[in-house]
Amino acid sequence: GAVQRRLAEIVAQKLQFLSGDGCPWKADVKLVARLPADLLEEGSSVTVEALREASEGTHQLVACVSDGREVTRVAFEARTRKLVSVVVPVRALERGELIRASDVALRYVDKVSESGAVVQRLEDAVGRQIRQGVSADQPLNARSLQQPLLVRKRDEVDVWVRCGGIQARRRAVALSDGARGDMITVDTNDGSKTQFNARVVDIRQVEVLPNSTSVGGQLD
Repeated sequence: GAVQRRLAEIVAQKLQFLSGDGCPWKADVKLVARLPADLLEEGSSVTVEALREASEGTHQLVACVSDGREVTRVAFEARTRKLVSVVVPVRALERGELIRASDVALRYVDKVSESGAVVQRLEDAVGRQIRQGVSADQPLNARSLQQPLLVRKRDEVDVWVRCGGIQARRRAVALSDGARGDMITVDTNDGSKTQFNARVVDIRQVEVLPNSTSVGGQLD
């Protein structure tokens, strides 16, 4: 009813204020006694007793409603919970797209499944690449995002070999996709069937680490 809805709004607003982090709350209210629907008419002053900290759970509370002439005490029960922030696209995103700040927004929901996998901060989404298409307003899952690919399978790449103060470069072919920091295998593509593990460092740039091992042959 109207009384429950108004009390739920008041409790949720007070919990948001008490939590101090700006995240909204939700409250489900159950009245102890039947009350007139116009009790909380516009202009009435309402204070909630015994609500002094932001905590989830079931609370036994009393609201004091004043119309300027008399005060009515309303006993009620409130089940409270903090809403969860999730990052959602504001438009459909296609596989391979890079997420821009204008592509995503925060939404607050009652609860989420697999909460550990849902992206909850904008900074954890912006700049990432979509692994598979996502529709608008669908919460982003961390498993559906990746660092942008700097090397793609069959790309010609520059291979840097560094040892102490000496470095050398040659060309090779990537045998798999890779984002910054990924280890991929590259082939020297010179007929020797020499393959090396290398770390992606930039766009079509990889480096062979001092302790890298080859799958055969030697990188000159």
